[in-house]
Amino acid sequence: MSSKLDQLLASLSTAQQLASELQSELASNIPQSLQAAAAAESIKRAVQPAPFRAFDILFSTFRLPAVRTALDAGWLEAITQADPQTGITAAELASRSKSSPALVIRLMRFLAATAVVEEVGTNTYAPNPLTHFLLIPGWSAGVRHFSSAYPGATAKMPQYLANLKYQDPPGAPHDLFTYANGAPFFTHVSERPKDLDAFDSFMVVARTSLGPTWLDVYPLEKLKVESSDDVLLIDVGGGRGHDLHAFAEKRKSLGLEGKLVLEDRPDVVVNSSAEWREDFGVREHDFFQPQPEECVGAKAYFLKMIMHDWPDSSCIQILSHLRDAMKPGYSRILINDNVLLDRNCSVVSAASDMAMLTVLSGKERTKAEWQELIGKVDGLEIEDFYVMEEGGRGVVEIVRKQ
Repeated sequence: MSSKLDQLLASLSTAQQLASELQSELASNIPQSLQAAAAAESIKRAVQPAPFRAFDILFSTFRLPAVRTALDAGWLEAITQADPQTGITAAELASRSKSSPALVIRLMRFLAATAVVEEVGTNTYAPNPLTHFLLIPGWSAGVRHFSSAYPGATAKMPQYLANLKYQDPPGAPHDLFTYANGAPFFTHVSERPKDLDAFDSFMVVARTSLGPTWLDVYPLEKLKVESSDDVLLIDVGGGRGHDLHAFAEKRKSLGLEGKLVLEDRPDVVVNSSAEWREDFGVREHDFFQPQPEECVGAKAYFLKMIMHDWPDSSCIQILSHLRDAMKPGYSRILINDNVLLDRNCSVVSAASDMAMLTVLSGKERTKAEWQELIGKVDGLEIEDFYVMEEGGRGVVEIVRKQ
């Protein structure tokens, strides 16, 4: 073994020890944690032989169904309740769930190998931070959502794109999800209450930034209005109101007056918190329709994780209605969405783009693609970009030309 290889292995051992010691600190510092993870991934790519990297690709298809099975069977929950040092055996998991011990061993072997759980003895498992994280209701809903919504469509992706002669997919009803399932995504899930609940529950956590939020990077003083009777901000397609509630709390310290309005589909806004409704009004609204009269001339129209759901043609329709509601020189649109890097895009951001392609013919966009999209809407222009995460989420600020 060469001295340089010895040095590499020693350095990796030291780095592994440091990472273990700094787990809590890294968990509370997302930017540095992601920086360290990117460095570790770069090292893995450099040292892992190509055949084993190929196997990673081929075998990745089993990860999600294995996690979903372990969640549904109650195995992961039982593991999180076990002693972190001594764990729980496959026999105990099988007994509790009336499962085959042999099947438990086979699936848990795979989940231990992929670091979903820790293997602390022969056929004995203990939780790690990921195990606990997957039991958070919104994230377990994410497992249910992805395992139900995506596999059928992703299996048809090669055939679908070949039929399109490898052109960028059009929107519904000619999108990949409809091609694979016979109905557009939102129609499909609305007919399946469990799938709809999983999707809505996951969207709550998906809309929550793990790092800085738009409130940390956007200069909120730009949103001042003259009177408390003026409409300050409308959260367009704002779900149950989590972001609007956070803004309502933040503005108190800034002295920002004005009305706040939550807009979304009737089946969504009905689930907004009664307590939060003290902070904002609620309006049932389809953003493919013109803004209601009382919402015309607002200071800001906020859209979080909306534009990436749709192809350019649909985004132009949404933005055109907002443009018509805007007061030139006064109103602005704030799009809180991914702003991809032109190169060296993160796996999460690139995978999010694949998810959008699969279910909605939507897309994540680079800065240039945002500029191109907004340039297609007469009367609108981008005033600025505000970065939350390099290559991840940001705020695109749009104004109406005077």
